[in-house]
Amino acid sequence: MSNSFNKVILLNNRRVRSLMDQIPIGSSVADIGSDHGYLPLALMMHKKCRAIAVEVRSGPWEQTKRS
Repeated sequence: MSNSFNKVILLNNRRVRSLMDQIPIGSSVADIGSDHGYLPLALMMHKKCRAIAVEVRSGPWEQTKRS
């Protein structure tokens, strides 16, 4: 995953940032209806969380895996 992608997730997405701020470091998180998976990715990368992303639609998730 590219560095610029990481910055977009964390710096330009207020929804992800506001949720991240509420989750303690090292938490275990399940993101049901994850859509693009940005929140679990950001939590794993920057808060050392264990995260599970669940999404029934393949489009958004496939896009994230290619990033």
